[in-house]
Amino acid sequence: MMKKNAREDRTDNDASTIHQELMAHATKLLGSEERVRVMLAAGTLRLLVPKERPKPDSARKLCGASARSTGKPCQAPGKGRGGRCKLHGGMSTGPKTEQGRQRLREAMRRRWLSKRGDQVARNSGG
Repeated sequence: MMKKNAREDRTDNDASTIHQELMAHATKLLGSEERVRVMLAAGTLRLLVPKERPKPDSARKLCGASARSTGKPCQAPGKGRGGRCKLHGGMSTGPKTEQGRQRLREAMRRRWLSKRGDQVARNSGG
């Protein structure tokens, strides 16, 4: 009888077969099985089981935001931000903490002073 691993949905036979295939692949890349075993023991090599990739037409939620140029919906996968992609996540809602508000005030003040300084220099120099 084959047992199921607690961490994986594979049977023990499947896991050992995958391990053998990964070892064979690493041996082919590194040249010798002894070198593979030494690197595994030292922790400089890890045999990772490749993850299954989702099918291209799987049921992933799309962003769906309308492009201004074409009017077509965005085809990028929607994540957080209300189900929108990273490009269509929406505008910032502004600083939330008092420190953030103070930083914004200082930045606006510096920007205003630099702009005023340019205008005063232009008016007095002309």
